[in-house]
Amino acid sequence: MVLGTPDLEAQNQEIARHAWLLAALIRDRLDDQSGALQLFRELLEQDPDYGLAWYHLGLSRFSHDDFATAAMVLALFLELGCGHFLLDQPEEKLILTARLTRAQALRRLDRFQEAAGVLQEAQQHFPQELGVWLETAALAQVCRDDQAARRALGACLALRPSSRRARALLAEMEERV
Repeated sequence: MVLGTPDLEAQNQEIARHAWLLAALIRDRLDDQSGALQLFRELLEQDPDYGLAWYHLGLSRFSHDDFATAAMVLALFLELGCGHFLLDQPEEKLILTARLTRAQALRRLDRFQEAAGVLQEAQQHFPQELGVWLETAALAQVCRDDQAARRALGACLALRPSSRRARALLAEMEERV
């Protein structure tokens, strides 16, 4: 309905591009990947500096196992920032999610050094976030660096002693010894 409003762009560019973004997200949630990608493409052709669109495109591509695209477009988001006034969550949370998702995508692409760099940035900016340390432990385990994995899991447990995930990963490591 909103997208059909005559001269919507001229009336309120912020609402217009948010409507395009919501339309793309709806298509994505309806599992219409081609429709979602087309809407993302059109939106980003019109406004290539629209960071929030890059963010959601990155999460969408990650959820559809397109890790290379996810890593690339999430890097663009992290470079651009949100570029949007209508946020339903704090920008810092979006940045954290983008970093963690990008690190996971890079890990799945076996680009371990890049993933480690992303996680080091996340550790600097979000040292109190459990997810940062869990992903750091996951990367260390894939790289067969048990000492780094234990350190990361120790950081998890220092933040949240009741973390079942951290305890389970630590128990798995102990069983392998």
